[in-house]
Amino acid sequence: MLYAILMGPLGSSFIKKCKKYGRPVFAWTVNEEKKMRWCIRKGLDGVVTDDPVKYLEVCKEFTHPKKKIGDDKLTWKEWAFVLRIHLLVTVFFWVFMWKFRVGWGVEKRFQRRGGVGVKV
Repeated sequence: MLYAILMGPLGSSFIKKCKKYGRPVFAWTVNEEKKMRWCIRKGLDGVVTDDPVKYLEVCKEFTHPKKKIGDDKLTWKEWAFVLRIHLLVTVFFWVFMWKFRVGWGVEKRFQRRGGVGVKV
């Protein structure tokens, strides 16, 4: 899942539910150390990154901490990015539901066209 979605307001509950049901959670394209630390702290099962060497170094920090782990808070620009992604996902979700959800008129349009397997 895109890390910005996991970092948002509903990400923690999603991660908890996945852990509860034994489902692995992976974050996509985590290339910054702050975000790598966040993924490790949240207990994600893995990350997809362009720099695996850096990720392994960050993992070593958690076994042999050189500095305080909690000092990697996100800046306002990073939070703005996370919120922008959430807004886009929400908008596209509702557009998709409005356009394709069964019960919102799709089956009627399909019947009018004489779709396969539908008796008119």
